[in-house]
Amino acid sequence: NSVDFFFFFNPCCYKVASACITDEELLKRINKTNKPVIISTGMSSIDEIKTAINFFDKDKIALLSCTSTYPTSDNDINLNKILTLKEKFSNVLIGYSGHESDIIPSIIAVSMGSCIIERHITLSKELWGSDQKASLEPKELENLVNEIRRLKIIKGDGKIDIRDSEKPIRDKLRKN
Repeated sequence: NSVDFFFFFNPCCYKVASACITDEELLKRINKTNKPVIISTGMSSIDEIKTAINFFDKDKIALLSCTSTYPTSDNDINLNKILTLKEKFSNVLIGYSGHESDIIPSIIAVSMGSCIIERHITLSKELWGSDQKASLEPKELENLVNEIRRLKIIKGDGKIDIRDSEKPIRDKLRKN
């Protein structure tokens, strides 16, 4: 019923929560929409992930590395799952769904090649609810977006050359 309800609004894609990755009836119904699908992989084994993605065309899937605890402790984040997903499912997009209380893991996930970042947002971490502490307040979300944009600049193009900003220092400090 939820797939049919959302279909009325013509979504660009569907999102399968970690809790629903083994719901074959849901996956089959989403596949019939012919829309792309984003699948969170928290609480899931490799075999469960393989089974879930087999319901869809590989060019319409994105998998999100995820740990389903709220908030997720540093010991449980395991960002290297991103690399494992990229290795095992090289034909699909890989992203990150974070439930930690800060933005650092999400920024690192982008540096590791995540093309999607999913975060919960809240007006206040003090509100009632099981995932408020794992959510970002508006200013934190703004900071996350700005830092991800900054990361892309910092990573640069990888070329080994003399930067224009280095030339005056080079002229001053180099003997030859």
